[in-house]
Amino acid sequence: TILLDSLALLDKSVSETSVKSQARREKRIIVAAVLIGVVILGLSLFFVLSPALIVNSRDFSYPEELRTPAGSSPSLSITNVNGKVSISSWAQSTVAISGTVIARGLGSSPEQVVLSESNINGVINFQAVFPSGSLFQLSDSYEAQIIVFIPLNTQFGLLKVETVNGGIDARIANATNVQLNTVVGGIAINCISCSNIAASTNNGPVSATFSSLASSGQYTLTSINGNVAMTVPLTAGFSVHADTTNGTVDVSGVSLQPTGTVQLANDKTGKVDGGGASVRLHTVNGQVTISLG
Repeated sequence: TILLDSLALLDKSVSETSVKSQARREKRIIVAAVLIGVVILGLSLFFVLSPALIVNSRDFSYPEELRTPAGSSPSLSITNVNGKVSISSWAQSTVAISGTVIARGLGSSPEQVVLSESNINGVINFQAVFPSGSLFQLSDSYEAQIIVFIPLNTQFGLLKVETVNGGIDARIANATNVQLNTVVGGIAINCISCSNIAASTNNGPVSATFSSLASSGQYTLTSINGNVAMTVPLTAGFSVHADTTNGTVDVSGVSLQPTGTVQLANDKTGKVDGGGASVRLHTVNGQVTISLG
């Protein structure tokens, strides 16, 4: 009997020890799971916040001499991916391209954005080439802010600016053809003497102010999500087709002589001061406005 009682007590003790051991193991597993979760959350927050916490930048500058062959006009092409592009006229005889490359993220470096520049007989090309993302660089981001100055008294044959995420601001004195394109960003144009303008964005407003319109010129401003506005001088003569899908067209600022059979609130066609230049204004979601400046 004593032996049986001892065995029972031993069995009970072993059972209690086993239960306590199992509880300790479960507790350790829970603690380990919590610690792993905290580490994963911390790493996730770090990668998410690292673009805001880790920022590096570098400035760049490219002076360009215009050595254009006789009888030809210089041209300038700027290509960007992420960042605003600004073009202004100045009194110097050279072209100046400058700006800042900004890199955000743990593994980022502004040196990873390659700046490609060429100037052959007055044909200037400048491009910011961004790195392709990898699994370990998902939180990294890059931006190039580009500022360009062009000679005030030089007639450019072509001025072309393309970017994906960024606005375009162009204040130009003289150009035959101007092409401005972005996907996400607004476009603002101010031109003294430009013969042909084509400005397009998917998301953002397009506004243009012209000191004159060439009688045979073509001026096209388009957006998908954004207002489109054009300001012209009092003496400008032009033919216009202005329309929007979701919005209205306001031409009350000019004396429009309708030429279409039907004039709708969102679609108007006509001539101003006898016609002349060809103007096309279009958006899908937004207002279209023509006014005198």
